[in-house]
Amino acid sequence: MVVPLKQIRQDLCKIVKAYSEKFFPKIAEQLTPCWEDGAIVIPYLGCEDSQHILALKMMAMKGLKKKMTSQELVRSFLRQKRKDKIFLAYNLSHEFKIATLAASIALSNQEKRVFEVGPCCGFSSLHYSHLIKEKVVSKQISKLISIESNKEWADRANDIKNVVGSYIGEINFLFGDGINYLLKSSADSDIIFSSIAEPRVLEGLFAVSQSRTVNLVVSYSQKTNEYIKTKNNLDFENLLDSQKYDIFPFEDGDYNKHVNWDIRKIGVLALPISNS
Repeated sequence: MVVPLKQIRQDLCKIVKAYSEKFFPKIAEQLTPCWEDGAIVIPYLGCEDSQHILALKMMAMKGLKKKMTSQELVRSFLRQKRKDKIFLAYNLSHEFKIATLAASIALSNQEKRVFEVGPCCGFSSLHYSHLIKEKVVSKQISKLISIESNKEWADRANDIKNVVGSYIGEINFLFGDGINYLLKSSADSDIIFSSIAEPRVLEGLFAVSQSRTVNLVVSYSQKTNEYIKTKNNLDFENLLDSQKYDIFPFEDGDYNKHVNWDIRKIGVLALPISNS
């Protein structure tokens, strides 16, 4: 494995590739959206499944108020403007990359538990669970505990879990305060991941990282990082204890290049020094 450089912000795809190549060869490239025959797809899912999952993502963001067949979902997605399709594809790709990184770290720490904070509608959770289901693994990492503080989103995640059915393994979607849950229930070397963490979640994850030594994969917006820096005089990556963690900052170059009308996505992989 070509280990990424510490303390230097690198492309997320490069870090995913470094840590996933043993377990999921070529998945880093397969998660990058592309256009095929005029349709935007995520190669890992295949053309037809890409359209279905992107359509489901779109409907989840709107609220899943109407029961729709797969064909109706896809037709609804195909009617979207090009920029909206790009937004959906690169957001989903980003969530999948974070979940892939978490799954790869989990496969190297199979006696520990895995938690997700703020899954929103649960697509990162579904991807993690699907990846782990493909492997012969311990019971600890095969069960994902995913905590969402928004009741509507938590319910929506459970609805989507029921839609995808046998595609996934065991996910326990919980409604509640994910940070308080982790402070009470997590332990050293557990794996924690979060996509596009809000400021309160990011501050909470920092508190968790201080109270125990965990494997942390977290992404957040540049705007959130600026809030953290204004409040603490340090970027989030520099708040973490470099005596406890090997810290690998990253940016999602694919997302930041193609969704240039949205806020840039950056993040950190922090591993206990003995684990990296």
